[in-house]
Amino acid sequence: MTNKLYDILTWEHVRNLIKQQFGVNFIKVDDFFREDTEWFPLDDWENANSLEIISLFNNLKTLEGKLIIITDASYKKELGPFHVDAFDLNEFVIKHKQSFGETFLDTDILILSVDLKKIWMFHHEGVYALIDFN
Repeated sequence: MTNKLYDILTWEHVRNLIKQQFGVNFIKVDDFFREDTEWFPLDDWENANSLEIISLFNNLKTLEGKLIIITDASYKKELGPFHVDAFDLNEFVIKHKQSFGETFLDTDILILSVDLKKIWMFHHEGVYALIDFN
C-alpha cells in the first residue's frame, strides 16, 4: 500500500532486513535491548506531544534518510511497519492519529535506519534511547 507520506512494508521483509543489518531476530521490542544502551527518562510522557519524542530522538542523532517506523498501529491486520522519509517524519507523526486512530506516542515506538544501523526507541515505561549497531 502506498501513500504520499509512507509505504507499508511486510513484516517478513522488515524482519529479514533487521536480521541482515542488525543481527537480531526481531519478534518484540525487547529483542533490541542491549546492556550498554543508555536510557533517558521522558517525564510525564503520557501528556507529551508526539513531536517532542522526535525532537529528543534528533538530539541523540539526527534522523535522516529512509526510516522504518513501528508503532502500535503497525500491528493492525491491514498494516505493517511504515517506510517514511525523515523529511516527512513530522507530518507522518502529526497525521498518525487521524490516519490510524491512535496517537504516535501511544506505546513502544521503533524508528530504524538500516543505512546508519541505528534504532531510536521509545519504551512504554517512559524512557527513550538510541541503539547503535555499528
